[in-house]
Amino acid sequence: MEYPSAYEDRSAQGLDNRRMCMAFPMLVIAVDGLTARCEVRGAERFVSLWALVDDLPAVGDHLMVHLDRAVQRLSAEEAAAAWATLDEIQAVLDGSVGSPAA
Repeated sequence: MEYPSAYEDRSAQGLDNRRMCMAFPMLVIAVDGLTARCEVRGAERFVSLWALVDDLPAVGDHLMVHLDRAVQRLSAEEAAAAWATLDEIQAVLDGSVGSPAA
């Protein structure tokens, strides 16, 4: 796969250009002020709610979480769809399914 020229300097330095930032859907299981305890697939994290201060989530809400920070509220359906997509990506990376057409 070719990467944009903006990444050429990183390649010259031996840095891995294939990494990216990702956010993951999580379920709110407790809220304490501007911190939520969230769960996904057996893992729990404490998540900052500062970005959602104008519309704080409640227990049972779904959030998109990046680096332990809530960045967006999701419906249950959106969270499920996001996980389905992430599972597909992981299956391709694991080699358990063919790569998508280029």
